Order: sequence, then structure tokens, then C-alpha cells
Amino acid sequence: MKKKAVERILVVLLACATCVGVSSCGNDSAEQSAPQESAFQSSGSQAPSPQAPASPKQSAPSTQPSLEPAAAVTPVASATASLEVIFAELEKLGQLAQQPGADFLASARAWAGDTVKRKLWVCCIAQRNRRKDALVALARDARAACSGADATFGHFCAVARYFKASSAFDEAREALTQAIPLADTPERKAEVAALWRSLQ
Repeated sequence: MKKKAVERILVVLLACATCVGVSSCGNDSAEQSAPQESAFQSSGSQAPSPQAPASPKQSAPSTQPSLEPAAAVTPVASATASLEVIFAELEKLGQLAQQPGADFLASARAWAGDTVKRKLWVCCIAQRNRRKDALVALARDARAACSGADATFGHFCAVARYFKASSAFDEAREALTQAIPLADTPERKAEVAALWRSLQ
């Protein structure tokens, strides 16, 4: 049951990372902990579940057989609990976004806090529920948070796509301009060029 719950959670999170069609944008080394579109596309319904670290080879006599499994199981249980909490919170925000009179923007901002990844996830929720007014504001929040280690190609591309989805084309171009110097591979350069053309 736990494995199925984790898979369900990861599929939702991966969907949030891919709802604007980010492809090579997620390849930044600083973003390896974030859900990737390529993983979502290749996994389909078989989203990878967190794996327990392999238990070290036993060099001592097997007098403590119960300690090894406990050490391996604990991280998985912790990760599962954390993902379940995130999934529940995202589900609540999604339901709130579906209510026309609800103050989704304030709740989304409060939940996202200062984390760029969370800011992008609430942008995804706003886009999926056609909350354009909230999407523009949340994309601005995400762009403002893209500084220091979070000023990555993937983050700027994602922000540009959210601005595009909300028809804020000038702001999309601004975000994309920040991604251009970080386009250090042919694939990234091609992606920036394609996205720029789509904003004309």
C-alpha cells in the first residue's frame, strides 16, 4: 500500500513539474532534487518510488540481524510521510483553486514560502485551474526568488512558460532573457530559441 501511495504522490508532483512542457529546462545540477519531465514521460503510471539505501555488507558476525533492516527502512518511512504531507497540501490547494470566491493566491503564497520549487508548484496549480490572475502574481514571486543558487536555466525557463501561459508575454521575455546566458548546450539554446519564437 505504501508503495502505491508514494507512486501516486510522485506522479502528481511530476505532473506539476511538467504542466508547462519543460523539457531540458530541468537539467540544471541545482535542480536535481526537483521532479523532472523526462522522468514523468518515461515512467508513465510507473513513477519511481524512493528506494531504501542498500544495507552495508556485514563484516562482523551476524549477531545483530534486526539492526540492518531497521536502518534501511527508516529513511523510506520518513520520505513517504513527507511526500504524503506534500501531496495532501497540494490537493487542498488544488481544491481551493477550483472555488471562484476563495483567496487561492494568499494560501498559495503562504504554502510556497521562500522555496522556488514550491513557488513553481503553486504556479502549476494556478495554471491547471485557469487562475490567470493568480498565475501572473505567483510567476512574479517565482522569478523574484530566482537568485543565488536558484538562478538556474530551468527555473527561468519554467517562469517564462508560466508567464506565457498567463499571456504576460513581456514578462515571459524578461525571464527568458535571464535564461539565455545559462543556455550552455545546443539543446538549451534550441529550447530558448523555440520559446522565444513562441512569444512573438
